[in-house]
Amino acid sequence: EMTKDDVTGTFIFDFKANVLNASKAAMQGSIQALMSTYVSEIAVQLGIIDGEGIYRLFREFGFAHGQDPDQYLKAPNPEAMKPRIFAEEAISTILANGVPDGSPAEPGGYFEHAQKLQAFVQDDNFGLLSEPQILVFRGYLEEVLERSAQQQALAQQAAAAGAFQQGQGGGQGPGAPTTTGPGPVQSQAPLGPGELSDESLPGAGGGGNG
Repeated sequence: EMTKDDVTGTFIFDFKANVLNASKAAMQGSIQALMSTYVSEIAVQLGIIDGEGIYRLFREFGFAHGQDPDQYLKAPNPEAMKPRIFAEEAISTILANGVPDGSPAEPGGYFEHAQKLQAFVQDDNFGLLSEPQILVFRGYLEEVLERSAQQQALAQQAAAAGAFQQGQGGGQGPGAPTTTGPGPVQSQAPLGPGELSDESLPGAGGGGNG
């Protein structure tokens, strides 16, 4: 059996003690402060934090309290716990005969990640890839493009929902007049036989014609 006397040599430790890893209460308070700051309506609207980030933060909160958060929390998607990688890192992994496994670290998510990968195809360095590496790259790019399309579809749905809510908040109900261009409506549809112009519109007469 090995004892401490059997361990000899010079060792260098890069562990740095601080109040957060020395005090459980300090760690709990720190994560609580992060949650109250990061998980906010404005942060979500600006895209500063998303479901994956909130999920990871909630898990850290559970661990800080000595609990197993996986008993209560459900990942928003299978990639929630994957490491964030940039497209350049994915390309380096493929050049090293590996397969990228992570979620995009770019601010634009899968859309920006895909743009970088497509730009690499036009780069002279793309010729450095071997045939097997090209197959891996192609498969990875197809997956990223598919997720990018899903991301854009969700963004369009969110924008449409936001526009609808804004219209409801502005007092426009069903059948309310809308415009497709800037400025007020300056003309109305041609009148049919026996129809009167709306006196509230510009150019309408203020009194009846005898």
